[in-house]
Amino acid sequence: MMWGADYNEESTLSPDKIPTVCEDSQMTLLLDLTPELEQRLTQEARRYGISPDEYTVQLLEKHLPPKEFRSALVTLLQSWIDADDAEEQKETGEYLVRVLDEDRLSDRKLFPPELKGVTW
Repeated sequence: MMWGADYNEESTLSPDKIPTVCEDSQMTLLLDLTPELEQRLTQEARRYGISPDEYTVQLLEKHLPPKEFRSALVTLLQSWIDADDAEEQKETGEYLVRVLDEDRLSDRKLFPPELKGVTW
């Protein structure tokens, strides 16, 4: 099912027909829905008195993380990347190697000391 555009199953998108997305433009989405899912979507949209398009957009807005949340996460991750604490990173790496080697069913170490600097 597709709303808001003409669709022909036999048609294919050529590179010159693929829409570009700009900051202020809208994106058209083509979804292959099972008849059962299409019916559920249509029924719920009707229940709220809106079009299936509008209802789908509302579902996406409700279930996607807010834009502010995403940018806060990006900022946090970037601050971790920018933090230049080589000693802390070295300690963390040594701790992880030790714990991974200790928590094994096998006596064979994942990170044998004789291979440090060679394979890991």
